[in-house]
Amino acid sequence: MTYHNGDTDSILLFPQVPFVLFRATLHNNSGETTVTEKVRPVQFAVDFSAEPQKLKVLGTGGLADPGKAPGSYMWTAVAEPETRKGIVAGWITSDRGSGVVFTELKTGKLRFLDRQRNRDGVRQRRL
Repeated sequence: MTYHNGDTDSILLFPQVPFVLFRATLHNNSGETTVTEKVRPVQFAVDFSAEPQKLKVLGTGGLADPGKAPGSYMWTAVAEPETRKGIVAGWITSDRGSGVVFTELKTGKLRFLDRQRNRDGVRQRRL
């Protein structure tokens, strides 16, 4: 997806890679150097076959019920204990930034939200 300012979001799939990758690309249209302090790359809802209240959330903040998880640095996992089906979301590398992954329970769906913080900001020059 390309936005009006030139920024893009991409969904990437590769053979032999068991992940769906999301890439955010920032674009600077001005002649000046810009600094971007925060980027929110992706948010999504997951519809498990179980009721959301039966799921468990695991992250660096510990094991919790949906809606009560404190957030997790770099990754979080959500699973259905009875079937052991689940999903893990997070950053594969911290080379470009890092952040905290949160989950929230709204309207019967479990949503993944992230808060990314770039190291020292992203400096962009127009090429």
